[in-house]
Amino acid sequence: MKPGECLRGVARAAALLAALAVGGCCGDGDETGTVWVANETPYFVHVLHPDETTLYLPPGESTRFESGGGAELTVVIAPGQGIEDRADGWLSCCTNDDDTVECGSARITWDSRLLLDNSSPSCSISDGSCPFVYSHDGRGFALEGESLVGALNLGAEREDAVVLDQAKPADGVYRVRLATERAELDHLDAVVLEVVDHPPGSRVLRLAGTDLVGVRGLAAPGRAVDATGRDLRPVLAAADGRSWEAGSTRVRDWVELEFTRPRGAEQVVLALRGRNTQRVQDAYHAYMRQFGPGLPKLMRLTSEWRWYRPALARLLDQAGFTARVQVWGPDGWRDAGAFAPVGPAAPQTVGLRLALPADGSPSLRLRLVVLPGAWEVDALSASFAPEVVLLRSPIQLSGVAHLGGGAAGPLAPETLLSADGRREVLSQGESLEVAFPAPAQRPGWARTAVLRLTGFYEEAAWSRRPCMQWRHLAANLAADDAFARFMLRELDWERAVDGFGVLAGVPRSGSAP
Repeated sequence: MKPGECLRGVARAAALLAALAVGGCCGDGDETGTVWVANETPYFVHVLHPDETTLYLPPGESTRFESGGGAELTVVIAPGQGIEDRADGWLSCCTNDDDTVECGSARITWDSRLLLDNSSPSCSISDGSCPFVYSHDGRGFALEGESLVGALNLGAEREDAVVLDQAKPADGVYRVRLATERAELDHLDAVVLEVVDHPPGSRVLRLAGTDLVGVRGLAAPGRAVDATGRDLRPVLAAADGRSWEAGSTRVRDWVELEFTRPRGAEQVVLALRGRNTQRVQDAYHAYMRQFGPGLPKLMRLTSEWRWYRPALARLLDQAGFTARVQVWGPDGWRDAGAFAPVGPAAPQTVGLRLALPADGSPSLRLRLVVLPGAWEVDALSASFAPEVVLLRSPIQLSGVAHLGGGAAGPLAPETLLSADGRREVLSQGESLEVAFPAPAQRPGWARTAVLRLTGFYEEAAWSRRPCMQWRHLAANLAADDAFARFMLRELDWERAVDGFGVLAGVPRSGSAP
């Protein structure tokens, strides 16, 4: 290890110890004089406080009351005449910068299920995402999707690739906009455009990481059924905007697909068009907030340690941000790989290359396995044809402008030409507009533009306090599928509220009337 790296490691360790010493524990429900806040809900809420004061909230209103100590309370939700369920619960809290503690959601255990209402947080929270990528289609900027999904903090910095399906050069120039649209800081180190020429009728897909593959002959599945036997082929056969979203009560749900396998085929490239849901992103932030405002700081302090990157990747996979693929073979179902998360901003088409079982079967059976509520899958197709030749030409940017914020104006392109540690930082509401000269296209070939971006993002802190809910964090780390079960409770709450909303005549915010 170099002396500079050693010193930085010692400094991070010292900062971590100081944060733990100063922060300690927070919000274990033993504060006195705490201000508890009950937020807006779709229905009337009755709160029985430990000091036996009561509070009724009609729809569209919120209020606060003083706690005499302790967070235990009883909650009754009465969405309609004659409907009333009673159970013990607690309010989850967050600490503001002025050291006041507010609670923004009620966790309610009913007789039949666990409901978690995080729809109306009471204080500013981190809801970061990733840089949004827009390409110019000759008329204006069109959203392509998110990049650097999962590259949280410096220790997870990496290169990512986004296939720009809508990009077209105008006046000999490709234009791309990178926008920070959530509460985060985006650190961009290098931005390169790659033009990829490929035979007509073929398509360029991004595989895991930044690899590309050229495919032709993508075919829809001959059979597609979910775990209940429901026919999903009409939904998944074409990218037509109709999507499948798993919604079972299991930790994992799946759709089983079958493709005709050509004789002699040894590998297949799957093409999935879809995206992560906004629901799973919101649930992730609600889940992380349980552990106190010090968790984002702790993650940043430890992000350059060797275990951070693999631990984060494992967390994203276990939490259901990836979509795993299982293949049926002589030994039954086996895990064969996964589609990486693409974020909820817009659907993207991504690829996965698989080796086929050496059983000579005339068909390929596979399962797409997902966390319920975490993915919207528009289409899934397969190519057994040999991969096509890709002629790739990287292009360095010729111009860059910082839009919004105090650093608005043109920038020196040298900052973003290579991954050299010189980073341009964007905060919420800011963006970079970059331009690349378009080389002449090869006659008779099709062309696709691919953006390559190196960087990472940091989620904005929602409190300056470094305190942590250590016991709660330890219990979740020791539990199997902790986030997945949290997500299922979110879905349970939505289903219950939607059901009662029919009786009450008041739909949940964001749900269908």
